Amino acid sequence: MKKLAILFATFVCFAMISGSFAATNQQTEKVISPIQYHKFVIIVPNNPTTGSQWRSIFDHAMVKLVSKKYVPDKANLKGPVVGYGGYDVYTFSGKIGQKITLKHVDPSGKVFEKRNYWIE
Repeated sequence: MKKLAILFATFVCFAMISGSFAATNQQTEKVISPIQYHKFVIIVPNNPTTGSQWRSIFDHAMVKLVSKKYVPDKANLKGPVVGYGGYDVYTFSGKIGQKITLKHVDPSGKVFEKRNYWIE
C-alpha cells in the first residue's frame, strides 16, 4: 500500500509539472502568433552623400524594426557617389493599426518631408 501511495504521489507531481510547461508554451504561442503581427516594407528615396537621412518614429512596444538597408541606383552600384542616390528599404513587424512615421531630415535636423504609414 505504501508503494502505491508513493507511486501515485510521483504521478501527481509529474502531471503538475507537465501541465505548467503546457500552459507556458500556450502563452508564448499567443504572443508570437502570425495573426497578430505583420511584416511591413517601406521604400523611400535617399541620397546619403547629401547628409540627409530618414528617421523612423514608432511605438517600440508594438512595432519592431526588422531591417534597414540602403540600395543604390543602378548607376551607383559601386557605392555612394556624390549626386547619385538610391533607396532606403525598411522592414517592420508589428500589430495591425500601428503607425510608423518617417521624417526626411538634413544634418541640422530640419525636416524636408514627413510620411505616415499604418500597418494593415
